[in-house]
Amino acid sequence: MAEFVAGPDPLAPPDPPRWWAEIDYEDMELAAARPGTAPELLRAIHQTYSAVFPALAERLAGNPATPPDVIFELAAVDENGLDVAEHARIARRNGSAPAELRAWLVAGDPVSLTANPSATPDELDAVLDAAYDGDVAVWTAATHPNLSVETAERLAAHPLDVVRWHLAANTALPGALLDKLSSDDAAPVRAAAAANPSLPPARAAELALGHQPEKVVAAAVSNPGTTPDVLAQVVADTWSAKARRAAAAHPACPPAVLALLAEDPRVTVQLETARHPHTPPGALARLAGSDRGKVRRAVARHTSTPPETLAVLAADPDPKVRGDAAANKRTPAHGKAAAGLLAD
Repeated sequence: MAEFVAGPDPLAPPDPPRWWAEIDYEDMELAAARPGTAPELLRAIHQTYSAVFPALAERLAGNPATPPDVIFELAAVDENGLDVAEHARIARRNGSAPAELRAWLVAGDPVSLTANPSATPDELDAVLDAAYDGDVAVWTAATHPNLSVETAERLAAHPLDVVRWHLAANTALPGALLDKLSSDDAAPVRAAAAANPSLPPARAAELALGHQPEKVVAAAVSNPGTTPDVLAQVVADTWSAKARRAAAAHPACPPAVLALLAEDPRVTVQLETARHPHTPPGALARLAGSDRGKVRRAVARHTSTPPETLAVLAADPDPKVRGDAAANKRTPAHGKAAAGLLAD
């Protein structure tokens, strides 16, 4: 195609809109970023002010409602092939970028194309065909949701672990391919597949309960599809801090398991347990005795912490703990009063 260069000066029109009397700059910046703004208004903002105010140009460049022709202009390079400004990079990754721009990006800026949500399977294939093995564009293409199954299968056999690692994190991959990646020779690739929510739950359970490196087990435990029964078994069977922390952070972790985790002496596990919305009151009372202030603060903020525990935390030596306890609606009046009296 023809050389892709910046267009004419948008301030060239002899009579640009005179908005300053009616619209202040902050309102204009909000309008430039808002997807609900009328396309013609976005075009007018661009034609009048993009060259003067870089922040406006960046807001327009990232707005999916910005007209494709404006995105094309914002994505331009100068005569020397250098980016005009940050808005060029943003515009190239806008999902509303026109096909003509994406066609130029295949060779002109393949990394931006692979980061564009509208890139087609054919465009991604064109990038991969032209890239060398260690090219960053290969990594980013591997994570794209529009990657074809055939291309994904080809990347699953890529010689570089980092490419397969990126691929294993792609949530658009079919379960069968993720199952294959979950048995990869490289542990980081297996961990990425183990954490992928598209991995079949049965395979995630196998990884969580199997003989795997700690990183892989923790990743499988963190998988959104991991069931409460599997979480309970992991906590009962392992002393791994990473796996237990992942269990404590899991939304499906049952209260009984969280009560067990509250007895773990390691601060990382304690903190996640104290933050979990389903941690029972008795476990929170136990965690209130932690020697770590950040754990006590999490307990002080929790909506299930018993009032009597909150009253004790309201007199904690740490002023941040006292403040969080005083702000908790469940803290009794005498506790709030004590926190006020002890305030620094």
